[in-house]
Amino acid sequence: MANGGNSDVASNLKLSFQDIGVKLSSDMVKRCTAISTSLHLPPTQLCTLWETYALNANIDNATPSSIDAFHSKLLSDKSLRPRLPQEVEGAVVPRIDAFHSKLLSDKSLRPRLPQEVEGAVVPRVGISITKSPEPPSLVTPTKRKPDESADAASKSTSTQPRALKMEKKPKISISLPLYAERVGSGDVTTVYNPANLPPTPNAPATSQLCTVEPVGNRNILEPYRYMHTPVEMRAKCLNEWLETLGRDVICGCFSEDKKDTKDVSKQECEDLTDLEADCYFEQVSLPHQETFRCIGRICNESHTGKLNRTSVLLEGTHHHAGGSRLKLNLTSTTLSYSLFPGQIVGVEGTNPSGREIVVSKIWDGVPPPSAGLTPKTENQSKPNTGKTGNGLSVIMASGPFTTSDNLEYEPLVDLLSYVQSQTVDVVILTGPFVDVTHPSLANEANDDDSEEDGCSIPLEDGTRMQVSHETLFVTRISDMIAQLYEGDAELQTQFLLIPHPDDAVGEPVVPQPPLANRLDTPRTMETNVGTLSYGSLDLDRIVLPGVGKRAVHCLPNPCTFKLNDTVFGATSVDALFQLNAQEVNHGAPAPGGRMARLAQHLLHQQSYHPIYPPAEGTLLDLQQWQSWGMPVQPDVLMLPGRLSTFGKNVEGTLVVNPGRLARGTTGGSFARLVIPE
Repeated sequence: MANGGNSDVASNLKLSFQDIGVKLSSDMVKRCTAISTSLHLPPTQLCTLWETYALNANIDNATPSSIDAFHSKLLSDKSLRPRLPQEVEGAVVPRIDAFHSKLLSDKSLRPRLPQEVEGAVVPRVGISITKSPEPPSLVTPTKRKPDESADAASKSTSTQPRALKMEKKPKISISLPLYAERVGSGDVTTVYNPANLPPTPNAPATSQLCTVEPVGNRNILEPYRYMHTPVEMRAKCLNEWLETLGRDVICGCFSEDKKDTKDVSKQECEDLTDLEADCYFEQVSLPHQETFRCIGRICNESHTGKLNRTSVLLEGTHHHAGGSRLKLNLTSTTLSYSLFPGQIVGVEGTNPSGREIVVSKIWDGVPPPSAGLTPKTENQSKPNTGKTGNGLSVIMASGPFTTSDNLEYEPLVDLLSYVQSQTVDVVILTGPFVDVTHPSLANEANDDDSEEDGCSIPLEDGTRMQVSHETLFVTRISDMIAQLYEGDAELQTQFLLIPHPDDAVGEPVVPQPPLANRLDTPRTMETNVGTLSYGSLDLDRIVLPGVGKRAVHCLPNPCTFKLNDTVFGATSVDALFQLNAQEVNHGAPAPGGRMARLAQHLLHQQSYHPIYPPAEGTLLDLQQWQSWGMPVQPDVLMLPGRLSTFGKNVEGTLVVNPGRLARGTTGGSFARLVIPE
């Protein structure tokens, strides 16, 4: 039996190391098997520990010397060493020796209490010290009867032990509004219609179908290996991010400032070489008595807390400043700014001492280039005309799609009913679809007795069944969408699904690949719901009636895509809330209000996620930094979040926050967009 167990461990070790690209020789397999057996480590855990050790030690291959060093590292790890008997729960610890017991029982050796010292003054306290072996009784306070006199209450003296009285505060029950009891259902809260166009009639559907195409080559289309980037690679990616956007900041500086002695047009600036650009922007850390310009990334002097005007640092590029940081003096009365950590800016000022830049002007970047869609023939493209014939009709909604007190997805059911009753070309849904922070899922995850991840859902007979997260998605999302097409043979609405890092059925990283296959087991729902797979979460089976094309498209997060000739940009991360929590502002103009200024940061930084370091709970893979950038300036930018809903024109882009479809135990909001021909 022992030989058979070792052979299984050896084979599992070999397969686990092959998954991370490490081939083990027979000698290495024996060494790793011995380590796994002696330390009681499963093969997968040992492989994970080796991968972490190899990344930190810059080791590419497994050699006898590296395996021995890895073994020594494991032995020095206190969490992996054998525990002492007193550290094991339920273990019997030997009693101390008799001599030690005798010392403890000797009254002459123990410290004496104050009342045992002759002449000592014992302070009076509220609860008197008595020799009674029993502790003071806990008496619940009762309301005194009217006939009791004050004399009866004064009978107790200070020499008698007093009872410790504890009063329990009554629990305050807060009744939350339920989804079925909500008021104002269907009300319109925000309208953006600067041209005062009349409402679009609900015309019957036609055979014309909206086209959905990606824009640019930055969209993440396949799963990738994330969070395995060494420190050197992360630093290189941050510097590339800074230098790439820094060139656009240079163009913005010279196109804005026409009074510069070295007047350069925007086109001429775009044609500048690196050497010529160095002549215009100088190093951050060098002293300058005269006014100079430099480029850098905004950083917070304190690693925790919100950025403020006294803690702003500027980090230069590796080429110009070796990555050094310098403090920014923002005390100028004529200076206006709006800054946040990670923002790439151009700074103008003086640096007399070489330790601080006295800032006189700040450039915060420029929007990305416009889409520049060339006119196409009738056979190549379609104008912004959907099946209504009166423009493109789009609905935008963001998760969570169920209330916090159940997993019935009632808000999503009502939204799909609205889609079925209206004439809609495209429905854009951003996650989370199966929210890991939902109380029902979070309680299951914290339950130590739970054998597998998942949740319990109610059945028709009143019982509950434990199902996987994928099953919950199929029964609550995929099946509901499929029922729309089964009930309406003429429905031509297309759905776009964008995941969220909190999705239990997606990857918890930014940028996030589309929802994709995870299991190979065929779908079986007759007997065991928990074993079904979800080939693209079982969305491939949903096709448009009479057309045969896919009705549901899975997009990455973030993504830039095109509906007919209109460019959309969308992200499910609450970027506006994160910017609102970190921004420091002084006199910055905000023609469209604070929300418009926050959205403007994303356009000027040409990024769906411009904050760095990222907010707590956000996993940002720096090696994919180009994938959360904006290739072009979108016509419509969807930024869902917990802040107030709005629709605003920000430098030619319609920015929309549709809100959340469910807020706590009640309903939320969604947005409907009609793009005229």
